[in-house]
Amino acid sequence: MKSLSILETGLVLRLLLYLDNRSEIDIAAHGQPLLHLKKGNTVRVEQEKGYLFYAGVRLNRKREAYVYHMGFVVVDNRQCPGVRSQLAVYPISYRDDVNGLQDISCILQHDEVSNHRPALQINLVATASRWLQELKTNGYITGAHPLSE
Repeated sequence: MKSLSILETGLVLRLLLYLDNRSEIDIAAHGQPLLHLKKGNTVRVEQEKGYLFYAGVRLNRKREAYVYHMGFVVVDNRQCPGVRSQLAVYPISYRDDVNGLQDISCILQHDEVSNHRPALQINLVATASRWLQELKTNGYITGAHPLSE
């Protein structure tokens, strides 16, 4: 599976830092809808152990509906908390409830990633790259802890 670049991995790491030890949280950015972050179950991908991570811009607080929502598998082999190069982030799903769109590049079965669809997953990497940059531009990522390479 294709992972995000070091730059985009750093942006995901900043979002993960917001979670701290919580399983989910909403983040408010000035003048923007809430960003919902959620850490999911442990899964295996390509012989490595990781976990699911979801991020989505909510339509409103009352419904679990999203303008934009992405799912990732995060494989974290870091020895030091801020080191991005030992973190692999694989985009696996995209959802847009406003337009009724959904793409899923694999099946999660018995806590394992299977039936991987490479072409779709590569498209999701490009989609995630653009969206993470948009989150940064919209102020969702500013204020997170500083990172080191």
